[in-house]
Amino acid sequence: MSHKRKEMKIVTKSPDQDVVFFIQVSCTGLFGAGLNGMIQPPDPNKTYCLNKAHLFVRDQAKYEVFMDLSVLYDIAKESDDKTSLCYDALYTGNEIINVITLGNHSAESYQQAIKIARKLLDSGGVNGSSSRDTIHAIGNCHIDSAGCGLTEKQ
Repeated sequence: MSHKRKEMKIVTKSPDQDVVFFIQVSCTGLFGAGLNGMIQPPDPNKTYCLNKAHLFVRDQAKYEVFMDLSVLYDIAKESDDKTSLCYDALYTGNEIINVITLGNHSAESYQQAIKIARKLLDSGGVNGSSSRDTIHAIGNCHIDSAGCGLTEKQ
């Protein structure tokens, strides 16, 4: 069995073979998976039980618009009040909301909203201006992988 993470589309018709779903969960306490909940090597006798899992299919276009609006909001909130970038972000966010609302939340309106966001986010300006600012984003995630796969399945 491969431990490589794969993503697959959920099928609506039954394929010729069985489909097996692997569920990845994090089984740690607030302070790790060590003995008595402390930051120590994982307790090899500790077991977990998954009682419920929710499966959902994300609408990719709506998710992209949500993320674009989040970035535009942060640009407007964190930049100086009088910069053109702040105004461009506010204007673009407002235009996106208007397009989706006037389009009755149709799939086409979300695609149009993505194009509007890309006009600012990809080129650096709504009015065809060149990129004026550079934004650096750093994400940090701590995953204690030393304990992954050490607990038994129930």
